[in-house]
Amino acid sequence: MLGTIKWFDAERGFGFIAYDGGEAFVHVSSILDLKPGRPVMFDVVSSEHGPIAMDVSLGGSGGSQLGGAPRRTVPAQDGDGFRGCAWRSSQRDVRAAEGAAPSSDGPDLMVFDGAVATIPCRIVYIFVEGELSRGKYMVTRYSDEQYLDDFFTLSALLTEKYGEPHEINDIWRDSTYRSDSSMYARAISYGHLSLYRTWSLPHTDVDLGITAEDYSISLVVQYQSKALAAADEAQLNAARLKDL
Repeated sequence: MLGTIKWFDAERGFGFIAYDGGEAFVHVSSILDLKPGRPVMFDVVSSEHGPIAMDVSLGGSGGSQLGGAPRRTVPAQDGDGFRGCAWRSSQRDVRAAEGAAPSSDGPDLMVFDGAVATIPCRIVYIFVEGELSRGKYMVTRYSDEQYLDDFFTLSALLTEKYGEPHEINDIWRDSTYRSDSSMYARAISYGHLSLYRTWSLPHTDVDLGITAEDYSISLVVQYQSKALAAADEAQLNAARLKDL
């Protein structure tokens, strides 16, 4: 359908498109300066918290596509595992793949300091009965705005690699700042807003989320083996019950 740019934050790569049915949130992986009033073509999908614009292109014939990659750029089977380590890998396999000693480890956990897409993070490997079952990137930043920028960067990169998210959940617990995108980072730090994206691969679920507790923002990308998810949850539950 045809719409026009209502506003667009070029630095963060997101904004809103106005159309006859209302307005739709848009996030593109290529950071382009889309002027308000610029005509665009796009598709609309519904989410729990409002319309999302997909497959956006400049209005008119032969318009160039801006984002919303409709197809993954890697074969599905190559997207499974974590950082090149197959599910059920041993701690020895992971240590060899990382080529460095972990900053901390234990029977079920290995943590490395590093980066993903130049974003500083802790790289976490989680094991069930000695087999790799889950991996996480836990972003480490000092400003709320950096966390939000990193969320959109990671969302764009994951979309470019795996295709459109299977689930998009933007949860507003308090709508005070909803109409002012310049305040979204503050809204997240206050616990007013949480953003979640999920990609489902043949053997892996990939979850991206940004949320906050006690004004401390958490930005995490988690990779979960589908085959080991039940065993992973059982291990977590056993740890919760251990000291009761």
